[in-house]
Amino acid sequence: MSSTPSTLAGETTASTSYKARIITEHIQRCLKDHRHAGRTEPLMVALQGPQGSGKTTVSTALLSLLAAEPHGLRVAAFSLDDLYLPHAGLVAVRDSNPQNRLLAGRGLPGTHDVALGYQIFSDLRMINSEADKPRIVRLPIFDKSLFAGEGDRSSQTVAVPGPVDVVLFEGWSVGFCPLDDMELQDRYTRAAAVQVGGGGGSSRPAFLSHTLADLKTVNSLLRNTAEQLWGFFTVFIQLELANLSQIYHWRLEQEHAMMLRNGGIGMTDDQVKNFVDRYLPGYELWMEGIKTGTFSERWKGRGLSLVYGPAREVLEVRHF
Repeated sequence: MSSTPSTLAGETTASTSYKARIITEHIQRCLKDHRHAGRTEPLMVALQGPQGSGKTTVSTALLSLLAAEPHGLRVAAFSLDDLYLPHAGLVAVRDSNPQNRLLAGRGLPGTHDVALGYQIFSDLRMINSEADKPRIVRLPIFDKSLFAGEGDRSSQTVAVPGPVDVVLFEGWSVGFCPLDDMELQDRYTRAAAVQVGGGGGSSRPAFLSHTLADLKTVNSLLRNTAEQLWGFFTVFIQLELANLSQIYHWRLEQEHAMMLRNGGIGMTDDQVKNFVDRYLPGYELWMEGIKTGTFSERWKGRGLSLVYGPAREVLEVRHF
């Protein structure tokens, strides 16, 4: 089922307010059903969007809209980025996989503290369980400025007091599901055969830039993340691209804008391309699991996809 809701005065389909309003209406419907079923725990909402899609901007606007009247909801929000391993853990992952470029820095499955995530989501799910003894859950903060940009977990945390109506968790790979090992091998072999046969043209998959063994390693690490974390969520929001190549353009836009603000400090265009290259296999291999993977049944009928065009305008709104 798909549609494109009308804009309000002063809005375009690229407006953050337009996107936040569509998502808020979806969350409100799901929350109404959640409460009608007698559920007292927070509604657990996952939000996925690629680099450059503006998911953090949309999430911030969404929080304000949900908290404001007439909704007046209490929302706890944090990012997959804040679940990165401490710096020492990231170094250990890198050193344990010296040939695997996918694990050379933070970002891909295997660089997050899954055990911490499981504990936090367990605590958030129970935060409303004792009305007479309000609970407090502390959310981690990852400081990307430390260790010359490699980052480290901050000593600071965000205190979330109960009760909570909605938990919003956003990240570039939230909801990604691993492939069966044989399916991964088959897809890799078939894609490589197309290239050898001269049928690939300019559409060579990014995952072919990595060995099958390295992809299997990350696939296994993703399996652990998915099994431990995705089962907490019953509502899913996806900021979906009509064309994955748009990620490069958006990430370049972001970098150029940042450099204008800070006097030219940032990555070169080639460095930005290399940065995005490391993430692209995730989109190619595992993103489809949001709608077809093992855990997609958890949010079936409560999934919302905003399909973006090149200017981040909403081309279509789909329910899944």
